[in-house]
Amino acid sequence: MTNKSLLILALLLAISDLIGCNNKPTTPMDQNKISISYPQSGATIGDSITVIVSAGSIAGITRIDLYIDGDSVFTDANPPYRYFWSTHNVQSGVSHSIYAVAWLADTSYISDSITVMVANKIFISYPQSGATIGDSITVIVSAGSITGITRIDLYIDGDSVFTDANPPYRYFWSTHNVQSGVSHSVYAVAWLADTSYISDSITVMVEIVSGIHIISEFQTTGSAVKLIPSDNAARLYVAASDNGVEAYDISNPYTPFFLYNINTNGSAVAVDTWQEYLFIAEGSNGVSVWNVSNPDSAVFMDRYDTPEGAVNLEFDPSDSMLYIADSYSLQILEMDALFHFDYRGSLQTATALNDIAVNGNYVHLGSADGLMIADVSNPSNPAYVGGIYHTATPIVGLLSFAGHDYLAKGAGGIEIVSFGILPSPESQADFNTNGAAQMIAFRNGGDSDYIYVADGINGVMIFNYLESDSSRIVSLENIDTQGYAYDIVYQAGLIYVADNARFLILRYVE
Repeated sequence: MTNKSLLILALLLAISDLIGCNNKPTTPMDQNKISISYPQSGATIGDSITVIVSAGSIAGITRIDLYIDGDSVFTDANPPYRYFWSTHNVQSGVSHSIYAVAWLADTSYISDSITVMVANKIFISYPQSGATIGDSITVIVSAGSITGITRIDLYIDGDSVFTDANPPYRYFWSTHNVQSGVSHSVYAVAWLADTSYISDSITVMVEIVSGIHIISEFQTTGSAVKLIPSDNAARLYVAASDNGVEAYDISNPYTPFFLYNINTNGSAVAVDTWQEYLFIAEGSNGVSVWNVSNPDSAVFMDRYDTPEGAVNLEFDPSDSMLYIADSYSLQILEMDALFHFDYRGSLQTATALNDIAVNGNYVHLGSADGLMIADVSNPSNPAYVGGIYHTATPIVGLLSFAGHDYLAKGAGGIEIVSFGILPSPESQADFNTNGAAQMIAFRNGGDSDYIYVADGINGVMIFNYLESDSSRIVSLENIDTQGYAYDIVYQAGLIYVADNARFLILRYVE
């Protein structure tokens, strides 16, 4: 065969190979490639995930190394190659690289890489950033499906206001203590089990309209004549006459709800509280004390049958004494370590008592004839200081603060009496409410003091007492409570009112 023939034959064989190659089995493209099979490149992930590296049928792999953002995080010599990645230790809201390397027995390697977006974030879901809010709201922090949260802290204008370890994360924010008309920051931090944290922040504008605002109201089963909030403002105890004492949850004053009823032997006419104890005046059945630490029920501790009929009472924790206005006498009981009553002393009165207030070593008694003051520095031998400060109408409600007594005199309106120099109280100011003043609450306002009056007929009335300005009482606001306002208490920016068939929670904004 000539050289020319050989050349032609070789050319034909080459063409044949090219034509026949489509009938030969091909090698899969990924046979010599590992892959990061989860998550997918470009995916958005959060919280914690398992990164899975698949090696298919590749033989001779001695180990697989995994890198996140260039940092070595995982090495494994045996399949399956899986790495649990807690994404809380990387920046949220940006892309991150995942790089896997499979080392082979011949020291060569094959690899794969992807990028993912990490979106780990708690959210202040209410209110929205930039919103304008008024009075008070519930701040809601949402954590989605994020796991491992040990607690959430909330800050307002940089001040820590709330910590909670259990969802839902909700904080009732009473905006009365921040400046109106300006923006305020709200910052939430979620701390994770690995000591890292994630956070969110917003700003809101606080705009509060002046006046008296009804926060909430609740129909009572009995007639609400007296009430007292707990020290932490989480509970409200209402003396509801023949229905005993009704206990309510007011931790969110916008949505109070009934907890339980304390069935007293007599008609519940007054209440006082200290820490986990509740004191009840039960009229002809004397007084009782209850442990109210359990939010579902009260536990009876002791009862004392007073001689005549307990109309009001006040507990003084400084000496563990309970002082009782008992119709025609002052009764003094000491609470022992088990919170049982021990009689200490008494003082008869010539006129019927309506209210009582403790101020240091003195007990102030409001009666049908006026004001009396007793020295109780020796509880076993109380004694009157001076005579009766006579008022034209009976004193039905009494508040004593610093060197002043604030008197609610029914149809006689209100009066402020100074007792700085005993035994001669002096009238400082009075005001005719043109109604039936039943009880007074007080707030020290610096240059001027605020007086809150439960005025049966007129509802709630608010006054300024300008002691430095000729001791004037200036009327500010009035709201008709629609019932009969018997009692009023001011505490931490809120006003609590016993209004016969219901109680109300109010706020006054200047």
